[in-house]
Amino acid sequence: MSDKEFAETFMEIDTDGSRTISWDEFSSALLKKSPKEVTRCELESLFKEKDTDGSGKLNKKEIKEMCNCLGIKGQDETIDRILNDSDKNGDGEVDFQEFLAAYKSA
Repeated sequence: MSDKEFAETFMEIDTDGSRTISWDEFSSALLKKSPKEVTRCELESLFKEKDTDGSGKLNKKEIKEMCNCLGIKGQDETIDRILNDSDKNGDGEVDFQEFLAAYKSA
């Protein structure tokens, strides 16, 4: 990506013109993309942002917060289903590989 393309992309995402990209702007831009267009780097950034305890895994509270930020409103049953469907090793949390696999299968 050239500097010009990067600047144009940045300006597209920075919808309020603040010259910074807020979480809302980032998540909105991410949701506009087709899942096949989202890069691993973008997913890693999202994962790290929501891994608030720095454990390298997302717990139920962190998954619920991520869903709320992405506009996915759900009851605890919905969050439990997302967690159970994503948690392939059964430890009650979602690591990045599980998160990546769940995203790709969505």
